[in-house]
Amino acid sequence: MIPGLEVDPDSLVRLANARMPFGRYQGELLLDIPLEYILWFANRLPEGLGSREDDPAPGTTRWLALQFAAIHSFRFNGLEGLLRPLVDEGAPGESEEGYPEAVAPGEEDEMDWIARIFE
Repeated sequence: MIPGLEVDPDSLVRLANARMPFGRYQGELLLDIPLEYILWFANRLPEGLGSREDDPAPGTTRWLALQFAAIHSFRFNGLEGLLRPLVDEGAPGESEEGYPEAVAPGEEDEMDWIARIFE
């Protein structure tokens, strides 16, 4: 059982269909983004996620980083095949507006269960 999945069973479907909201791979499924790009993105993240002045999409960086972490975890553990059948090929690409704004400190958002896995 994946921790937190019982709280929101649709979270895996959303993760499988998540798309890059900006940059070189804009509109691509996160599942299809090369590992090298994910690592490059992770290495340029600051201590306070989403606080960089040159952040291309303020409020989405933490969300995207957690999605990348989850995708990488699935790939690393050979479980990417669990997500592939959940991809809806007709789903429109995510836009920057498709990501929630940063939550206030102390509040939980939809991806916090994934964040706890990587702590």
